[in-house]
Amino acid sequence: MKTYVMLLICLVALPTVGIAQQSPFRGAYERLTDAKGNLNYVAPLKYLKANEASFDKGAYEQALATYQSFVGATDSTKNNFLLDKGLAENAQMADPFAVIMPKARNTSVVLINEAHHVPAHRAFAATLLDSLYAAGYTVLSLEALSEEDTAINSRKYPVASSGFYTKEPAFANFIRAALAKGFKVVGHEIRSSQEKEIADPMARSNYRDSLQAVNLLATIKANPEAKVLGYVGYDHILEKERDKYKRLGAYLRDANVDALTIDQVTTCSCVKGNSPVALTSGGINPVTIGSKKDFVDIQVVHPFAASAGPRPRWLTEDPTKRATKVPLPQQYRGKKVLVQVYSKAEFEAEGRRAIPVDQFLVDGNQKQVHAMVPTTVKRVQVHYEVYE
Repeated sequence: MKTYVMLLICLVALPTVGIAQQSPFRGAYERLTDAKGNLNYVAPLKYLKANEASFDKGAYEQALATYQSFVGATDSTKNNFLLDKGLAENAQMADPFAVIMPKARNTSVVLINEAHHVPAHRAFAATLLDSLYAAGYTVLSLEALSEEDTAINSRKYPVASSGFYTKEPAFANFIRAALAKGFKVVGHEIRSSQEKEIADPMARSNYRDSLQAVNLLATIKANPEAKVLGYVGYDHILEKERDKYKRLGAYLRDANVDALTIDQVTTCSCVKGNSPVALTSGGINPVTIGSKKDFVDIQVVHPFAASAGPRPRWLTEDPTKRATKVPLPQQYRGKKVLVQVYSKAEFEAEGRRAIPVDQFLVDGNQKQVHAMVPTTVKRVQVHYEVYE
């Protein structure tokens, strides 16, 4: 699990951190679970805010955005600093399904990326599962899945030890939906047995992606009749080397695997509605913009996070979720509270190692709040934790 925390810092170019400054990622991660593996989503946020002055500003904002996304606090006006920006002057907006699926049917590997602090990207990937499964995709390979979780396919849901980003409810729901549909869920991140000390950052990055490719190619070989959906972060989908950095997508091409690559982390003001769109020429042929222009096959651009009331629109308009009234007990009125909604069956089996199906912060002024619960979850268990 140490690998995930260290790699968080490498996602963007950050100013040099002085010796007196400490990493916000390490301290926050150490507080996310206790010695028994029980999750505490509030403790990392309290730690980050209490020690803000000790951290490099860029590293702090990155860590804060990640841990805020875990509790449903995703303000796109503040947290879009890790997203690529591009201009789509001559592009036409199209339904992503109409652009993605014809190409997905004619290939055997799809790679789609995410920004690690944007749960909407996971929710969109989940909407593709039914169509991809019907097209023969039966394996979901996750960069974020820990090698420690060898029981996820029999258990049918992730737990605290399944990974780092998988602790975020939308990611957990994505995995639950894939398992329920019939996907086999595997990981392709570099294994602990494959790691080695490499001082040069570029060489270390390239080595990591080369081993991701080795692991994904092993999955493809082990499942010759299956098509594979790979889910990764940021630039790992890039199909060509750039500035001497070589990513998973490029290593796959070297192995004669031409994956259909779908980018979600590019933004532009071209999206006027409330739904993601694919950038095209004439509404059919994909076009690409920004720093990933000509490095990926398709770009799906998301609207800046609009809200329908206190919750994001991408969540409230998800047909696989139902609004569920949750009472706010008297002792939490007037306080900032984290409302955690669990599958009752999962919580009874796992306790605080379970991952909520929904969680969000409220200001305590309501008598009841509305959770967005997957329609497949019949009974829920609710917990409350005072945030500040």
